[in-house]
Amino acid sequence: MSLRERDAVAFTGEHLDCFAADLVARGRGTNALFATDRREYPRYLVSREAQLVFSGGTAYAKVRTLNVSAYGLAVEQPDRLPVTLYSRGTVLEVTLLGEDSTPLWVRRAEVRHVTDGAVGLKVAEEIPLALFDLPHDI
Repeated sequence: MSLRERDAVAFTGEHLDCFAADLVARGRGTNALFATDRREYPRYLVSREAQLVFSGGTAYAKVRTLNVSAYGLAVEQPDRLPVTLYSRGTVLEVTLLGEDSTPLWVRRAEVRHVTDGAVGLKVAEEIPLALFDLPHDI
């Protein structure tokens, strides 16, 4: 993996904190942070407009993606919506939008975690990474 490819892989704060806590709990200390990432698929830093639709269309929010992988993405935490709409386990619809706000990809997603400023989503069907300008071929 080249330096450019390595720099494009996101090891985001909430996951790093969880990873470090797991290492400490196992008695390995934070010096083991150089261990192999536990993820099955790498994450890439990507900023693209997306729309989240909650509760069968009763609420929606436009947000930006923070990172993306083959089966998940992190988006900005929606403003002006109660956290109860997107708590862990909530199923919602996510739409990735093109430059002119046209829908490029629509799927159901499950909220996996909510952290300060970010919502982690998991999807069952593979995200077509060709939609993004990634630094290398996947």
